[in-house]
Amino acid sequence: MAKRTAKKRPVKKKTATRKKAPARKKAKKGKKRKTAGGRAKDVDARDRVLEKFGDTGSITLAAKAAGVNRHTVHTWRREDKGFAKRFEEARQVAVTMLEDEAVKLAKNRSERMIQFLLRCWGSERYVERRKNEHTGAGGAPLIPEGAVVITADKLKELPLDVLRALRTVAAGAAQPHGD
Repeated sequence: MAKRTAKKRPVKKKTATRKKAPARKKAKKGKKRKTAGGRAKDVDARDRVLEKFGDTGSITLAAKAAGVNRHTVHTWRREDKGFAKRFEEARQVAVTMLEDEAVKLAKNRSERMIQFLLRCWGSERYVERRKNEHTGAGGAPLIPEGAVVITADKLKELPLDVLRALRTVAAGAAQPHGD
C-alpha cells in the first residue's frame, strides 16, 4: 500500500484589523444632528419626498428617492405642520393620478375596475346593500327560546354554592362536545 502524506495547508496571513469608525453621538431628544449640508439638506430631502410621493403614492418609494427612512417621513408629518399640509396636497395629487389610471383600466374593458368605479362614484343603485341585525324585535337583545335570564340583582341574591354550580354548568356548555 502506498503511504499517504498529509498535505500542508497554506497558513493564512494575518491581515491588519480594521478599526471601527467612532460611534456617532445620538442627538438629544428634540434636537437634530447637524449634517454637512445643514438644514438646507433636510429641506431638499423633504421636497424630494413630496415630489416622489405625488408621482407614486408610495411613502416607501418617496423616502428611498430622497435617501431617508420611511419612518423619518412619518416623523416629519407628525412634527412639522407645514410638511404635513404639503404632504396631504401631494396625497391628493397621487389620488388623482390613481383615479386616472383606474379610468384607463376601465376603458380597456376591465370589468372589475368598471364595477369598482361604479360603486365609488355611482349613485346609490350600484352600492351593495347588506343589513346585519344583531338585536331581536324592537331592538331587544336576542335570547334563545327557553333560556333563563338572570339579572345582576338576582345573581347577588343567590347563595355561593348555586353560583359555583352555575359557573360549572356555563363552563361545560362553552366547551364543544365530542360525539
